Amino acid sequence: MEVVKVKFSRLFYKLARMANDFETLASGNPQRIVRRGINKLIGRSIGKTYTSGEAVVGEGRDCSELGII
Repeated sequence: MEVVKVKFSRLFYKLARMANDFETLASGNPQRIVRRGINKLIGRSIGKTYTSGEAVVGEGRDCSELGII
């Protein structure tokens, strides 16, 4: 069995993001839940694009600025 070393800062960052997800879901606010989901999808797609070496076009914007919600 391989032991994986995780830095404390990375662990706390992941826990904080997970807590924010749970807090958003617990709020019961549909707009907030949808906004959070869309922003996570946008962030993941930008992350994949950025790490794959493709050019990132445009600025990082919140989905409310784009008129999605």
